[in-house]
Amino acid sequence: MSVICSSTQILLPIFSLGYPEATTILISHTLPSPRTLIALLARGLGEIIGLKSEQKIHDTPARLVLQWALESSSYAFSHPLSPIKKSFQMWRVIWLEKTWKKEIEPERLSDAVEMEVVSLTKISAYIFTNLNKVNILLGKYLPHPNLTERDIELGLRTIQVIGKSEMLATPITTEIFNKFNIIGSAGKINVYCPYEWVKKPPEEGVEEDMLIHINLLPDYIKDTIDEPKKILKEIELSKREKIGCRRIKARFILPLSLMRKISYRGKIIEYFKPVDVNVELKDGFTIVEIADGGRIPLPTMFLKGCQ
Repeated sequence: MSVICSSTQILLPIFSLGYPEATTILISHTLPSPRTLIALLARGLGEIIGLKSEQKIHDTPARLVLQWALESSSYAFSHPLSPIKKSFQMWRVIWLEKTWKKEIEPERLSDAVEMEVVSLTKISAYIFTNLNKVNILLGKYLPHPNLTERDIELGLRTIQVIGKSEMLATPITTEIFNKFNIIGSAGKINVYCPYEWVKKPPEEGVEEDMLIHINLLPDYIKDTIDEPKKILKEIELSKREKIGCRRIKARFILPLSLMRKISYRGKIIEYFKPVDVNVELKDGFTIVEIADGGRIPLPTMFLKGCQ
C-alpha cells in the first residue's frame, strides 16, 4: 500500500460551505468538510493532467471520475490555525434552479438570501491518499494513469477558492509525508474526527453534522458505489423516503471550543478557538502524528503496511 499525507496550509479569510436549510437560508460547515478538501484536490489534479471538468470519459464527466477515485482512496481532515467567527450575511442571488422555482410561489421568490459565513485566517488541510488504489481506479477510465506524490503536491497548489467564487483561498505551504508516527488509540488530536470512531464523547470539542464522502459512508452503501456515476445515486431509507448519496451527513467532533455566543438582530454570532481534543478511539482506529504537528485519527487497515 502506498499511503501518503499531503499537508497544506491555506489562507482563508472567509468562506461558506454547506447546504440549504430553506430556500432563503444557507447553512455552512464551520470547517471545510472532508469531501470539500478532496474535491479541491480532484479539481487541481484535473488541471495538472489536462482534464476539463465536463470532459467525458467513457460517457462519464471527468470530474466524477476523479472525485470517485480520490474519495474511494482517501481520508481528509481540517485543522484550524486561528480563531473563528460564524455569522450570517445577506447575499443577493438570482434563482436559476428549476427544482427550486417549481416549489416556490412566485410572489415569495426573493433575491435576498441569508448565508451563514465563517471568518478565520488560516487552516491546515490533511489529505491521506492511497496512491496505488487511486491509479488502479483511474486505470479503468484513463490510459496508463500514473499519479505521483509530485502531482498531488502540484494539484493542491492550484487551490484558488473554497466555496463561492468570491471566497478566495491561498495555499501557503504544501508538503508530502510518507512516514507517520503511530501514537495509538488514545491521545490528543487537533483535527476533526467522525463521532462513530470514538468510544465515548470527549470532554473537549464541538459536535457538528457534515456532508461526507464515499469512504465515510456506511459499508452497505459504500460497497455499491463501484463506478463514478453511482456517486449520484439515491438510497432508499424507507418505502416513502429516499436520499441522495451526496446529501448523507455524519456527526463529527471539531477541535474547537465555543468562546462566546451573542444574538444580534435576531441572528446568532458564534466565536470559537482551536483546541486539542482528547479521544479514545474504537478498535480498528489509531492516531498518527505528522512531522508538522498534525495529530490525526485514521483506520488502521488504511495504514496497513506503512508503519
